[in-house]
Amino acid sequence: MPRTRRATAPPALAAPLGLTLALAAPLGLTLAAAPARAQTTVFSTFGPSNTFITVAGYPETSSVSVGAAFTPSASGSLFSITVAASNLNGANDAHFYLTDSSASLGKPSAALDSFTFNNLPAAGTPFTPEVGLSSAHPTLTAGTTYYLYEQETGSENNVFNVNSTGATGTVVQSNNGGKSYTGSTGLLPAFSIQINAAAAPEPCAGAVLGGLCALTGLTLLRRARRRPARRKATP
Repeated sequence: MPRTRRATAPPALAAPLGLTLALAAPLGLTLAAAPARAQTTVFSTFGPSNTFITVAGYPETSSVSVGAAFTPSASGSLFSITVAASNLNGANDAHFYLTDSSASLGKPSAALDSFTFNNLPAAGTPFTPEVGLSSAHPTLTAGTTYYLYEQETGSENNVFNVNSTGATGTVVQSNNGGKSYTGSTGLLPAFSIQINAAAAPEPCAGAVLGGLCALTGLTLLRRARRRPARRKATP
């Protein structure tokens, strides 16, 4: 009577480790090729929770344009701007421009990026600041001076509200429709700048993947040792 041989079950860790390795290899490639990204605020004059003065600000009309200089604390591509802008009367929209040169002030075509806000809140009332997402994503460099200003060409009568923290700096202003700007030290308007900053990979990621590869290699070696050698057929 032929003997029945029981099938030997593979070690319990063999299958999970093989599956883990298959998933870990693409994961390791992803960590190396495209680190996670995060939005980082590199300049802000807002108080805690984006607070500012709701009843005071710089006028923004077709003839009066006001903005401010800022220096980002880190480098990265622009993600968004946050501004405390409100409307007194006239067309209810606002146009902001970001440039890297004082010579570009008043020249929207020379701006690095532009933002349009519609349906502004009423001036003098509590409101949430406007957030504008970047479309051009220019690279901002730490330590470099940039300018954010509002310039209108229609019937807008807006307010660029000032900060409540007492932050001062270079305020740029035009009284001739943006043809020329002058800069002076004053209370800065309330705004902030956010960039895309690459997040560093988790320190243990490489170690974890390396450990998985080592364990999987050990499992494959054990399998090879248990596998019986094939006998050559006798002629």
